[in-house]
Amino acid sequence: MSDEYTFQGGDQRRAPRRLLPPGDYFFTVSECLAPYLNSNENWVLKISIVCEGVTILAAPWSRSDHSQTQDNRDGIGEFLLCVNRAPVHAGEVVDWKKVIGAKGKCKLRQREGTDFNEVQFFYRPKEIKQPAVKPKDAIELESDDAPDEIPF
Repeated sequence: MSDEYTFQGGDQRRAPRRLLPPGDYFFTVSECLAPYLNSNENWVLKISIVCEGVTILAAPWSRSDHSQTQDNRDGIGEFLLCVNRAPVHAGEVVDWKKVIGAKGKCKLRQREGTDFNEVQFFYRPKEIKQPAVKPKDAIELESDDAPDEIPF
């Protein structure tokens, strides 16, 4: 018997996958690698998300040069907006480490003939507008500081 492990070819059995039915799911980002430029010159972001205990791999992508095509696809930007990690202004650098642990919502599907789920798209969160507040200078104050009637 040898004192070190030697590769025997691995186990040929595949662990059964748990598939989620198509639909809307909340998720948490468990892994996020910095985007890279693929052979088609598109930016690709490899991420892992967890929906109801199931890990799903996703790869949103964006065109690297929007001027050459009419399609201004920015799937990475949509993902960042979904998890509320988009920079304030366009053109700013993203802190990819802060994406891990972020939460969002997506629509999952399963393509025919496959045994895995894939993200169809990411939902943007609803934007809640802050109510307009009048500045203190705009509020008209009466000359008397004390109220005339107290409702007791």
